[in-house]
Amino acid sequence: MKRFLILSAAILAIVSCNPDSPKGSKIARFDTDYAPPIFPKEYKREITALNRDLLLESFGGISFLCDSVFIIRANSTDNEHLFQALSIKDGHQITSFGNQGRANYELSDCRHAAYDNKAKHLYAMDMRLNMIDIDLGKALSGDSRCVVGNHKLEGGWYAKYIHYLPNNRILHVRSNPRLLVTDMTGKDTLALYDDYHSTIPEFDNDKRKRQLFFAHNTKSAIKPDGTKIFHATMNGMTMEIFDFDGTTIKQSALRQFFKPAKGKLNQGTISKEESIYGARRCCATDKYIYLLYSDNKFGEGQNPPFYLGVFNWNGNEVCRYVLNEYMDTFVVTPDDKRLYCWAYDSESEEYFGYFDL
Repeated sequence: MKRFLILSAAILAIVSCNPDSPKGSKIARFDTDYAPPIFPKEYKREITALNRDLLLESFGGISFLCDSVFIIRANSTDNEHLFQALSIKDGHQITSFGNQGRANYELSDCRHAAYDNKAKHLYAMDMRLNMIDIDLGKALSGDSRCVVGNHKLEGGWYAKYIHYLPNNRILHVRSNPRLLVTDMTGKDTLALYDDYHSTIPEFDNDKRKRQLFFAHNTKSAIKPDGTKIFHATMNGMTMEIFDFDGTTIKQSALRQFFKPAKGKLNQGTISKEESIYGARRCCATDKYIYLLYSDNKFGEGQNPPFYLGVFNWNGNEVCRYVLNEYMDTFVVTPDDKRLYCWAYDSESEEYFGYFDL
């Protein structure tokens, strides 16, 4: 009997501490009051370097995981390509691809990219709204003919982020409307979402300032199957989750963690010295959202300490990782067991590394 009671108590304790247990965590959160995230578990991790000899400069926080290859938008001293492909097994550079220029099948720059994880295609776009379609199978094998499509996006849909959605659709994260789903040409609008929640009083009566604030400060990721969209902001920190059923976008969770500081408004941003840094980078898997964020103010050090917060798709805290060094763009394996990243050591030297989750 005593053994039974001990076993029952142990099971109860495990269930109560499990962030994915039914108690509370599977209920979508709508918190309009500001309160910092509270994580049930916290872990310390050291980033293990895979390669410290790469002469790359990451650009725009764009990275993807294609099977055993880490693809990063980075400038290299060894080539003039837009994308660099690194092995996650030993860190060596496999190849590079994506020509920079103004001819057909080239981009003048690359600030946006969307990954089709089923067909293994990468869609990259420049500031002139030229989009190229890269066959990653060809690119990773060194085939110079890896760019298999080229067109100019119609409609003038300049966005902060783009994401690939199933059935050849693109999600544009922008200011007006906030979320827009089109076909691959940008010509046909298939869905949109343009609601805003209140952030600070100065925005309540000025929709344009609210649009600019979210457009400039939003970090975005999507669930791999395209059914959920994640947003978090810097300059304070608000988190939103949206459901997309193929035709309609609907907000399904809202968390407000750090309020943007009152201050001089400039193009939708807040006086940085007075505001919490908030979201830096994010990515998502089928099960979790991974958010790199800081709860320090902008003025508190050149690189404020960042945490990796993990949330489920209902907006609830799962756990948090405290890292030994600064991490920038990153990806997580589909089984949620390992994270690969572009990182900086204490001497500000860049390197490719990983740590286990």
